[in-house]
This record gives sequence, structure tokens and C-alpha cells, in this order.
Amino acid sequence: MVKTINKIEKFCELYCKPIKWVEELKNHDYTNFLTVYLIPSSLMRVSTNEISMLHGLVLLLRKRSLRNKKKTIVFHPSNEDFVLKLLFLVNWYIGFLKDKRKIFEDLKRKKVVSSLKDFSYLVFSSLVDLEDDEEEFQRFLDHLLPFFLKINKLTLKRDDKADSNSIKILLEEVRDNEVGKKEKTPSR
Repeated sequence: MVKTINKIEKFCELYCKPIKWVEELKNHDYTNFLTVYLIPSSLMRVSTNEISMLHGLVLLLRKRSLRNKKKTIVFHPSNEDFVLKLLFLVNWYIGFLKDKRKIFEDLKRKKVVSSLKDFSYLVFSSLVDLEDDEEEFQRFLDHLLPFFLKINKLTLKRDDKADSNSIKILLEEVRDNEVGKKEKTPSR
């Protein structure tokens, strides 16, 4: 039990640091985030518009208004392993989200979970366990990463001048032949 708590604390320290969003989230109703993104309530403080880095990246990739925008993740080379591991976890998380209704109904039928809240904590604990799975991580790097980057319109950019305590996500938008960039800066 203590080992599990330590793993969760380590995971939260790395991936669940709160970040401030540049733009306000449209809906401050927590139940919507639980239903759509399976975000456990203890990891989200919508009243101050803060969310964890892991969930923040998932929201950026899944938000309909941002799906067609190009996203560039700028990071210091010392953070490369962290960024790759974060993308590995985001890929798994999005997999849960795509099939959440089917998985939830199956687990409910088997009496593993009784509510969506229980299911969100189960998904989160699965991500904590996956973080240590080196074999799956290597398979992601070798086979899935290029496809994941392409389908989500993501580009990775190492920058020696970038702050080693944060990563930046630049959103490129095209408006009537005009190209502009918005910046999201999640601190690590």
C-alpha cells in the first residue's frame, strides 16, 4: 500500500503540476469534465482555472476547436525524456477516452466500478502504473510516436535557450492567409 502511495505521489509530482491556462475554459461545470475527459476531481481546481499538465495536454489535443491547429512543443533538451513520457501517457489517456463508454459499461457489468468517478480514478491509477512500463514506452517510441505526432498535428522542438523548468506549447492558427501563433506555457 505504501509503495502504491509513493508511486502516485511521484506521478503527481511529475505530471500533475497545476498550470494556468491562457484562455478560460468555456465550461466551469466539473461534471462535464468528468463525463468528457475523466478528470478526477482531486486533480482539478476549475474555480481558479488550473489543471494538471497531463490533463492540459489531453484537453489541447482533444478540444474540437484546436484539432486542426498545428501544435509545437518547445522544450529544453534536458526535458526530452519527460516530454516523451508525457506524450506516451497522453496517448494511452486518449485511448481510454475514445472507448470510455464501452470500457465503463464493461467494468460496471463486472462490478469493478459503480460510477464514472470510480472509473476516472481507475483510469488515473492505470496511468500511474503505465508510467513505469518500459517495454510499452519503448514500443510507443519505436512504432507509435511518429503516427501520434502526425495525427495530432504535433511537432517537437528542442531548444537550448528554453527554460529547463517548463515546456511551451505553441498553437499555430491560419486566418485568411495570415499565420499567427498563440502560446500556452505549462510550468513543470
